[in-house]
Amino acid sequence: MEMTKQLLLNLSLLLVLLFFFSFYMDKRNLTTFPRVSTLYYFMFSIVLCILLTNKVNNSLFFDLRHVPLVIGTLYLGTGFPLMCVALLARSMLGIDLGFWISFITFLLFVLLSQWIHPWFLNQNSRTRYMVCAAFSIGLSILVMLETATFFGISFDLEHWIGFVVIPVVGTLIMAHAMEIIKRTILMQQQLVKTKKLEVVSQMGAAIAHEVRNPLTSAKGFIQLILEDSSLEKNKREEYLLITLQELHQAETVVHDYLALSKPSMDKVEEIQTNKEIEKMLKSLIPLSNLDGIEVKTVLKSSGVLLGDRQKFHQCFFNIAKNCIEAMPAGGSLTVETYDKPSEVVLSISDTGIGMTKEQIQRLGEPYYSTKEGKGTGLGMMVVYGIIRAMNGTITVKSQLDTGTTFIIAFPKVEIGDT
Repeated sequence: MEMTKQLLLNLSLLLVLLFFFSFYMDKRNLTTFPRVSTLYYFMFSIVLCILLTNKVNNSLFFDLRHVPLVIGTLYLGTGFPLMCVALLARSMLGIDLGFWISFITFLLFVLLSQWIHPWFLNQNSRTRYMVCAAFSIGLSILVMLETATFFGISFDLEHWIGFVVIPVVGTLIMAHAMEIIKRTILMQQQLVKTKKLEVVSQMGAAIAHEVRNPLTSAKGFIQLILEDSSLEKNKREEYLLITLQELHQAETVVHDYLALSKPSMDKVEEIQTNKEIEKMLKSLIPLSNLDGIEVKTVLKSSGVLLGDRQKFHQCFFNIAKNCIEAMPAGGSLTVETYDKPSEVVLSISDTGIGMTKEQIQRLGEPYYSTKEGKGTGLGMMVVYGIIRAMNGTITVKSQLDTGTTFIIAFPKVEIGDT
């Protein structure tokens, strides 16, 4: 009875240690199996069992040291390090007949388990459970038979049940914990792979979204040229020039995506606000005409700002295009510029469907769109990245069924300061 109590104490401590080890593994969000940490866990478990062993006589001790030895050897293939720890801890109790019996028993087990280790890992969970249980039962029976043979001790049914059933229960619990850890790591690997695929998919959607803007504008101008044969030569050349500019923007849009992650502009130049706005408004003509949008301008700024001209164009176009798309039944788009003492301010307003406060707060978040499945949200993400890179600020005011106003402010510089 005393031996059974001691073995149950061993099992209880192993389960407590297993709980903390599982908790530690869960918090690490691992994508590879932690062989070193797990090896240390099994080593500590073996030492703990031997420290709390049940002493039968001066040479004979019973405990559950073979439980972590079985699981560690089969799952990790680290039988020899674990055997050395077990024998070292056992030697502290004395190098006697019991020590040498343990040495021979563990050596035979480790040699066999190391041999089947590769095969063991390729089996399904159910088979692995059965193999672990078989090794645990086999070692328990072997130890009992060796004890009866070399020490002349006879065991009753209670001892046989205690030293066979308790170890196999502990072995199966430990094996189950190892299976959970393996499955968790596999799920984490699949999650990482899924996230990578999602990023690739989203980036593909982002590039398509940003390239589509200039291509749509270029397509509109080409249609105007083809449909109106009475266009004057200078007007035709102007449309062709704008088309070439839009195609150039499409060509360089991938490079512009660096604005999302890079804190500064690749190319810094003086930008005359009104002049650039007038150029960009011309590229909006086909899009606004198609949706019946009236474009109004109030350009009062005489200021100059610093930044990348191409990125500035992209920022304006993305906002203006979103405003136009917010007016499916037509409306007016108002573009205004004005100066403050230290800032150049650009205001873009529409008379569209408007946004809620929650939608405004989420603008610029990765892949958030107000278009209910029809947009990627990457247009505004690029806008916010460009404005930050140009040391600007953006304020959004909106009211449902009334419209939205984007107010962008950039630091103003004096011409020649750069």
